[in-house]
Amino acid sequence: MDDFAARGVAAEHVPAEVEHVWWASLGQEIRARDPRYANHDGGALRLAADQLAGLDEVGRTSDAGRVRAVVDRRARQRAREHPRQTDLLHAQAGLGHGHLPFAALHREADRVIGALRPCLAVSPYAVAQVLAPGTAVDVVVLDDATTVSVAEAVSALSRGRQTLVIGRPDGAVPSAFRASAGTRPVTDPSAAPPSLYAAATAVLPERRLAWWHTDLDARLALLPPEGITHGAPSPLRVPALRLDHVEGTAAVLPGTDSAIEWTAAEVARVVELVLEHARHRRDQTLAVLTLTADMAHLVRDGVRDGIGRLDGDVAAGEFLAGVGVEPFVVAQVEEADGLLRDVVLLAVGYGRTPHGRVLHRFPALNLPGGEAALIAATARARQELVVVSTLRSGDLDAGRLRATPAGRLVELLAHAEAGGIHEGESTTAQGGDPLMSYLASRLRQEGLTVQAQMGVGPHRVELAVGHPSVADRWLVAVESDGPGYAALPGVRARDVLRPRQLRRLGWEPIRVWSTDLYRDPAPEVVRVVAAVTATLRARNAQVAAAEALEPKAPEPAAEPEPSVAEPNSAQETEAAAESKPTEAAKASEVGEVGEAAKPGKRKKLKRSSAERSADDTDTGWGERPRSGDEHDRWLEEQRPPHWE
Repeated sequence: MDDFAARGVAAEHVPAEVEHVWWASLGQEIRARDPRYANHDGGALRLAADQLAGLDEVGRTSDAGRVRAVVDRRARQRAREHPRQTDLLHAQAGLGHGHLPFAALHREADRVIGALRPCLAVSPYAVAQVLAPGTAVDVVVLDDATTVSVAEAVSALSRGRQTLVIGRPDGAVPSAFRASAGTRPVTDPSAAPPSLYAAATAVLPERRLAWWHTDLDARLALLPPEGITHGAPSPLRVPALRLDHVEGTAAVLPGTDSAIEWTAAEVARVVELVLEHARHRRDQTLAVLTLTADMAHLVRDGVRDGIGRLDGDVAAGEFLAGVGVEPFVVAQVEEADGLLRDVVLLAVGYGRTPHGRVLHRFPALNLPGGEAALIAATARARQELVVVSTLRSGDLDAGRLRATPAGRLVELLAHAEAGGIHEGESTTAQGGDPLMSYLASRLRQEGLTVQAQMGVGPHRVELAVGHPSVADRWLVAVESDGPGYAALPGVRARDVLRPRQLRRLGWEPIRVWSTDLYRDPAPEVVRVVAAVTATLRARNAQVAAAEALEPKAPEPAAEPEPSVAEPNSAQETEAAAESKPTEAAKASEVGEVGEAAKPGKRKKLKRSSAERSADDTDTGWGERPRSGDEHDRWLEEQRPPHWE
């Protein structure tokens, strides 16, 4: 009570002060009885975590060096053991043209090539052409196993001592291999062969990955990926998802069951967006995914024709030609399994008749795997997803499409119209740690913006902290050592992989220990505020540097005004005044700059780009440009007799 009186505590604040004293006494009692709690040192724990992350990075680098050293040693040994193969490779490397095809070269020098490049990436269709009969490898990894059948992969399976089959339960189903440029005919759904993934799960042990390694924004996806327990959200406050609605219709043959699978307006809009991206956003990779095969075929043709409208932009042409690690691609959603790009344009294709009627026929979506392919297509964009369609969600009869694969199309259009999952909807999990809630309130008092449990599904951070001056993204991810931290598998996942994952997505991670936050929250508030300030300063410096590197348009040079030498008499003054406009025009045409020649001297003219003097022009005798009556009289006097 003496302390309350000395500090002048108001009567209404006494209950809170008493409760604080009571909780503080409990903390003192715990420290007295539990030496582990009493010896807690948050700073030392953070230092140990930083050292672990540094040693992990050093270990990864040194492991890569050791692997390269082993590969080099084996390559030199194989080169000595097989001199003919080594000579063949040297001879092929020295050729300017006329190289052997890779398949033929690999068959002739497989031992040395296998030592130089121990990993060979090849389509399962080409294994028999590249590897000689009887060739065996240590491990065969078959990726996207849901898209191939056992018969298509048997050539690869038979060459491996060990086999790893990778696929997703919701992946695309196998489809017939084709080499034609036309559209794929709709096959009988019952004729689809079982996938290699489905066959492998019946005979091989299965392990499901729970860690989300990709850097895409999960809020763009129509449905969050199932089975993922450890993920992180994008720091963007609003997901970059929109519906680009186009007004357009198409006709169908009367009396048929055909569907409207493309409209000219939608094709033109997709091509326009692709060309605009190639001109101004080449730093972001791009893909166009279509729900129908006809739409993909027409967009490819439209982009090919649109290259001619790039006005000589070579960089844009190379971008559209598919240059780079992640080249520009146009594909149907069933063919895009495993594809990932920064920006994805999803073209719906389906439309209305000229009378405004929607036929509700969606054959591609009703095929096996069509629904899964549509859902997976929304998870192909890292940063931005644009749905281009002549339809809106209200144009479709949801009741008519319910319980059908095409019902996902209504959800997709509504999802795009809403702009994905926004803050304040289903992004915030109910219930949170009281300590983190208190920290959030203290950070808001410091003028920062804070959201608890930011994200969707398993992709969350406990506290997303930003600055009012940056309205489009969060800056710092604050996480504690609570249940989420304990659920991560092992120390490396908690203190190395999780911060690395957040940094890769664009966050600055901050770890706060619950014990420190309970004992004294003020230092933790200072740490978070300092991290936000440093991140904001670094971001502003990057923006300033990027603006400084942008080329500035050159200022137009001032046109020089030609001058005329001072005349010696009144008649010359009058003649100069009369001839000044035409002389100036002539000087601008032939590139004359500076003073005109003085009377009695030859005028010095600057040569044109064709190195032609003024006397070599097409101006003939008696056609010198002058003005005034005196010049006209001179022409009359000089006219030849036959010019009557």
